[in-house]
Amino acid sequence: MTQLILFTEIENEICILLAQRINLNKDFYLKLNGPRGKAIHEKNENMEACVIRECFEEAEIVLRNEKLVKIFEETSIYLHPLEEPPKQTELYTLGPWHLYKIKDLLKHQNELVPVLGENIELIDGKIKTYEQDVLELPINI
Repeated sequence: MTQLILFTEIENEICILLAQRINLNKDFYLKLNGPRGKAIHEKNENMEACVIRECFEEAEIVLRNEKLVKIFEETSIYLHPLEEPPKQTELYTLGPWHLYKIKDLLKHQNELVPVLGENIELIDGKIKTYEQDVLELPINI
């Protein structure tokens, strides 16, 4: 399972793009979630390709490999700056996309899907060091 954090800065506040899960027949009903999904193993899809595909399927946002940073090996959480507005594509699964201040999410971790709630402090720290981390990617050296 992969989880993508699309982030931006607005008025000196770090914000991440999330949508509420609205299908009561699916896991984590009413929890806030970013683009996420499972790799298609039958097609030998790796985790990076999965993140890129899921982001396009769920929000019609195209990611750039050289800006995609995996922040924590065990959880397959990735960071990428938000560079274009999202579209609502999965009308029966996700509500509209909104930007949430990370400082507010730190106080309301129970409103997030578990992988985000459990790792929101790590995510916050990694967003703050993103610029340096992206320079150290093999694709950018």
